[in-house]
Amino acid sequence: MKLHTSILTLVMSFFLSINVFGNEPYYKNVQSKYLKEEMHIGIGGDFNKDLPTVSNTFLLEKELTVAGIKVLVYKNEDTQNLLVFTEGFQQKYGWVVLHHTESDKLGVVIQELILNIYNA
Repeated sequence: MKLHTSILTLVMSFFLSINVFGNEPYYKNVQSKYLKEEMHIGIGGDFNKDLPTVSNTFLLEKELTVAGIKVLVYKNEDTQNLLVFTEGFQQKYGWVVLHHTESDKLGVVIQELILNIYNA
């Protein structure tokens, strides 16, 4: 009986910790296979709050839809670097900055970013 109570207490503690801490936003960095930069994945955060913060030095250049996901491509006029930001799905979203010399990799980077968000 004591073992049963201990296991039940352990299981209840686990589920309570998920409910208490599971709603807190956090960010995960994933190394890109195609870029030197890391991809940033926001989980449980606020897309509308993070987007202006991340893109404050960039201007919106294109809006795309890839596999049903909205992808925003921004450009920094001074450095010519690109920022790729995906609109959230399942309370997850992500972004990565491409150096202007790597802009030819935009297609595979968007694909990789969406897959990394999905797998996060």
